[in-house]
Order: sequence, then structure tokens, then C-alpha cells
Amino acid sequence: MKRRIIKKRNKKYIQNILNQLKGVHKARFMCPRLVIFSFANQPANDCIFRLKQFPKWLFGIFLDGEGGYDIFGEIEILIDKFRPYHTTTCEKNIVLFQKRLDRIIVNNGFINEEHRTIYQEEVIEIKSKQKFQFNMWKKMTAKIQEIEAKNKSIKIQIQNVNSKGFQSYPKYELIPMEDAENEQSNEAWQQIYDELKALLPPHGSWQRLWNEFGLWDI
Repeated sequence: MKRRIIKKRNKKYIQNILNQLKGVHKARFMCPRLVIFSFANQPANDCIFRLKQFPKWLFGIFLDGEGGYDIFGEIEILIDKFRPYHTTTCEKNIVLFQKRLDRIIVNNGFINEEHRTIYQEEVIEIKSKQKFQFNMWKKMTAKIQEIEAKNKSIKIQIQNVNSKGFQSYPKYELIPMEDAENEQSNEAWQQIYDELKALLPPHGSWQRLWNEFGLWDI
């Protein structure tokens, strides 16, 4: 069977599943996003959607290629891998899934108190990470301005090495540029390198995981 026909058939199947989400659980699509992928050597579809009563959550349906499906969800900031068995809410039956949603509403948007605690801890960590990265950006740009003020022939570019569909670490690469007529000595470059490196968190520290800056090789 052609993939186009399979995709059309599976899209209709997913829509029928979503139509069974009744009342307050009626599906509100984010896209909808339907993407052909391979599971157990069978072509199938996945669907990612949101529900109005669960603004923090992301939900999905994965077809298994054998007539069955998993419908699942997780609070978005807690998602590691968006797969059925990497989430806290997963069922193979729409009725059981709706019962899970009812319990989440009773618990004010969480599975249980442990789930709430994990979410609250993640929020604190995200805010700490954002604050760290903001302060690091301020310190790094201030140091670059200081270096360029002392060395008029030097420019240090902050280049975002991420591109669409590609995530790199570190996110920003510091690229040195110099006037060809006023080349710096190796000792001068080493001093500049050391000044910038001193701003980075040390290897092995937890802040190192949040650092977004990389230095050129010297």
C-alpha cells in the first residue's frame, strides 16, 4: 500500500480517536501535526495536540502500525523524550485516558503530590538556569567590550552556531578577528583567551552544564 494512502487512512483514524474526547476534554490542536515515521518496520502516524483545560501539558497519539495506539501526555517542561512510556499518563484506550484526565483535574493539573513537587523543582531550576545564562551573557559581553577598547585592532564576534533543526553545544562561539596590518603576538592572544576563560564556570561544576559559551582553540 502506498505511503500516501496509509497516511490518509491513519490521519482519519487519529481524528476519530480525538473526536471521542468529549466535553471539557475536547481536543484543541496545536497544528495538528501528523508526521509519518517508522515503528516496528510499519509506517504509522503520530499526532501532537493540546487540551484547553491543561495549558501546561502536551499530548500525543502514536499508532503502532498494527491497529492499536497509545494516547499519552506530560507537563511540557518535564518532557525528556516525548514517547508513550517516557510520560506519566499513557493509555491504550480512550475511555481510560479520559478517566486519567478527570483525576488530573481533581488534582489541579497534576498526577499526584509527587508530580506537583517535581514540577515545582523543575520550575525553580529553569529560573536559576535563565538567571545564570543572563548574567553570563552580561559578563561576557562586558569583558569583550573591555578587551576591544584596549586593543583597537581586535574584534571578538559572538556567533550563534545553532541553526534551524540543529542544536549545538556550546550555543555561542567566540570568534576572534584582527586587523591584518596589526597582528597580535601569541602572548597577547593567550592573555585575551585567559581573560575570557576565567569567566567560564570550572569543569565539573553544575554551572558548567548551563554555560552557553565556547572559546576558540589556541
